[in-house]
Amino acid sequence: MRAVLPDGDFKVSFRYPVERVDCAIASIAKEEDAHLIVLGVARFNSMKDFMLGTAVDYVIRHSTVPVLVVKNRPTRPHDGIACATDFYPPSRKALEKAAELFPKADFQLIHAYHVTFEGWQKAEYVRKEVEKAERKVFDEFLQIHPETRKRVTTHLVYGSPGSALRKDIRESEAELLVLGTHGESTLRHATIGSTANELLRSLPVDTLVVTNRE
Repeated sequence: MRAVLPDGDFKVSFRYPVERVDCAIASIAKEEDAHLIVLGVARFNSMKDFMLGTAVDYVIRHSTVPVLVVKNRPTRPHDGIACATDFYPPSRKALEKAAELFPKADFQLIHAYHVTFEGWQKAEYVRKEVEKAERKVFDEFLQIHPETRKRVTTHLVYGSPGSALRKDIRESEAELLVLGTHGESTLRHATIGSTANELLRSLPVDTLVVTNRE
């Protein structure tokens, strides 16, 4: 393993715990007071994984630090980053943490919206009123550190979060997606899942998940 590591002025320690993989990763990160956990792509090994989630899911749900899920071989620094927001505190924390971890990167901050009960509210003025309200909340959300604000470009998109992010990532060629998550119980994960979980699985870029736990 050491033979394939790149040269650099950094220290690498190896640990060989004898326990379940997901528990080991989470516990060692806590023991070492890690600032970031880096994992490879999740895969399904059994029906149990489908019901309870893979090792990656477990680590994300139990970690108090950001988790970077790597899907592609790195070729350059992450300079272009897409960040999803639903205007709740976890997504603000995710943006601020990403800005801290990647101090030279630019951010595409994306919010997707839709008209509630759209089937019964098809008038154009309804959509425009909803868009106006969403833009107002977006502007309030951007009351962040001025230096961070300079690096953020906003995108208010009509549609689902998945389609909005796919389109933005394709057009901006972002190398990293940032998601904030509340954290969730195993039962919730098994029954209805979450937007963050669906995006983590379906989008083709590296993904940084920032949990709302300390």
